[in-house]
Amino acid sequence: MPVEPGDKRGRSFFVPRHVNPMVTLHVESTLGYNEKGLSRLKELKLTMSAIEKVKEYLYSKDPSIKVIEFDQDTSTSFLAAQALGTEVAQIAKSILLKDKKGEYLLVVSTGDARIDNKKVKQISSSRLRMAAPDEVLEVTGFPVGGVCPFAMKSDLPIYLDDSLKRFPVVYAAAGTPNTAVPVSCEQLTAITGGTWCDVTMVL
Repeated sequence: MPVEPGDKRGRSFFVPRHVNPMVTLHVESTLGYNEKGLSRLKELKLTMSAIEKVKEYLYSKDPSIKVIEFDQDTSTSFLAAQALGTEVAQIAKSILLKDKKGEYLLVVSTGDARIDNKKVKQISSSRLRMAAPDEVLEVTGFPVGGVCPFAMKSDLPIYLDDSLKRFPVVYAAAGTPNTAVPVSCEQLTAITGGTWCDVTMVL
């Protein structure tokens, strides 16, 4: 039976890997597929563009650094450590902070550390708070759980916490909640242009 434009009947769909999500999104929208399907297609588009952006950035800075992609969720330090077979502390989490003036900065620390409210005054004279999920996406271009400390949408001050120096290699997210990038502290410094600091406490 032909499908009329605007037909909202739910139906399953499959998106082949070789098909451009933008083309598929246009076709599905024209045929009137349900909103859940369209939302998933938009997520696929954002995921692919984020990963490609990170890969291109890495290639321009250090082609030896490769993105690892997983079929499973790595949106938390615990889940990422499980997927990688490493300890939580070896995950480099990126934390977007916002001051009272509405300006943002990014702190990268180990997965077992948290921001120390006293120490963080070293990098900002204004009181800081964690950015909301929608702010994270708007400012960095990446969703919570997939924030990459480079190739971001906005040019932000980046601070690399000393807790990372405990490991020869740490794993940062690569723009999506199912990716990782293994980097040394030296490589992380070079590709982010970040400033080293001591603003966390290890749990």
